[in-house]
Amino acid sequence: ALAQATLVWLGLATLGYSLVFYPPPTVGGYRDTANYVAQHAPRDGVVVYSGYRDGNFVFDMREHEERRDLTIVRADKLLLRIAVERSRGVGQTSYDEAQIAALLRDYGVGLVVAQEGFWVDLQQMARFSNVLHGTDFKQVATFNLTGALSTNDGRGSAGGGRIEVYEPTYPVQRPRNDLVIDMPFIGDRFKGRIN
Repeated sequence: ALAQATLVWLGLATLGYSLVFYPPPTVGGYRDTANYVAQHAPRDGVVVYSGYRDGNFVFDMREHEERRDLTIVRADKLLLRIAVERSRGVGQTSYDEAQIAALLRDYGVGLVVAQEGFWVDLQQMARFSNVLHGTDFKQVATFNLTGALSTNDGRGSAGGGRIEVYEPTYPVQRPRNDLVIDMPFIGDRFKGRIN
């Protein structure tokens, strides 16, 4: 009994020490971004996300039960073929900027959430960024990333990264094409209707 009590006490002491002196790393800015998207995205809208921490953004969007009507699509799934992670190799589509802009129109994209400078060393992602900074889109909001950031978060010399939200400058139409996403990790391709 003494050994069990000692182990329980030791476990609780270790947990308390860890929480006080070694808190888990966090990254902030995604909840504010999700709140903005939930308030401003069109009904039954399509949101394209382009950034490193897509899981953070999607998780924060899931808190908005009232916005289950939204479809969130990752830009890298539209423009690249990645087997699990970038370090294992990247295949790129051959779209030019006009084709990327047409793709976003055809999918009925109502908002784009983009991490500043995300993977713009890849030709397709650089073209995607150029489309966002062209005449088809306007930046409507910016959110700073805070916390335990890595270079993947777009951390610059000033130390922080940014998430920018863009909306089309043209009237958004209902999606005209089915969504097709390659999944090289499982060797398959998925096709489905948006919304």
